[in-house]
Amino acid sequence: MHNFFPNFDNIIFFDVETTGLNPMKDQIIEFAAMKFTKEGACDETHFYIQLENGRTLPEEITELTGIYTEWLEKRGICMEEAMTKIKQVLFGPGTTNLLIAHNANFDMRFVLKMMSDAGFDKLCTKSHVLDSLTVARDRKEHPCKLKDMITHYHITGVENSHRAIDDVFALAKVVHAMGTECNDLDLYVNLFGMYPRFPTPEAEKILGITYVIQNYEGGKNRRLYLIEREKGIKPHGTPEEEVYGDIEDEYLARCEGRI
Repeated sequence: MHNFFPNFDNIIFFDVETTGLNPMKDQIIEFAAMKFTKEGACDETHFYIQLENGRTLPEEITELTGIYTEWLEKRGICMEEAMTKIKQVLFGPGTTNLLIAHNANFDMRFVLKMMSDAGFDKLCTKSHVLDSLTVARDRKEHPCKLKDMITHYHITGVENSHRAIDDVFALAKVVHAMGTECNDLDLYVNLFGMYPRFPTPEAEKILGITYVIQNYEGGKNRRLYLIEREKGIKPHGTPEEEVYGDIEDEYLARCEGRI
């Protein structure tokens, strides 16, 4: 995996399941992560979180995830312990981490809200994030959900079950397939795409992330980082002294493995 992201000490795939869509009102109920180190180790983290303040799990969330309120009461850890564990996994000191999630703006907003509530927000201001959904939209036509990418890359042995631990395993395989298909993933770090009809509201944008409208041309997406290059914005990991000629030629060269 580090072949695709040589500038990072740890590559961390993560996923959360929540009680709803709004991090200001809802909470994380399941967290899972897989951390790959440069040394080749792989550490897995998975736990459930108890509901706060007498909450009950909405029926539609139970239908989607198979998680019940009673289950969280028995198997979940308290919110304070969960905050500490997530901080250790995603924002451990002394290392440069790359966080990867599918539809990362959703997962990151919930995590960052939790960190802010715990007083850890300063630790998260320099996070580097890859949104595999943004990459997916550049690789195939709609739909691009995790289950669609599993099918697109003919991946077996995993499923998109809307359970965090299952989705993390699936995500790692999808991203590996993406990197094998075209070694340009480093150019998507800290670069999130938005649909023209549904741009991300300013209040929902994450500090340090560049948001760009992800347009379609001829039924296929433009490479999002090429749009940014045309604007003169250098993606993460591009040396300042490096000068590119034709940006389309650069993309083709990466796909062919020449750079």
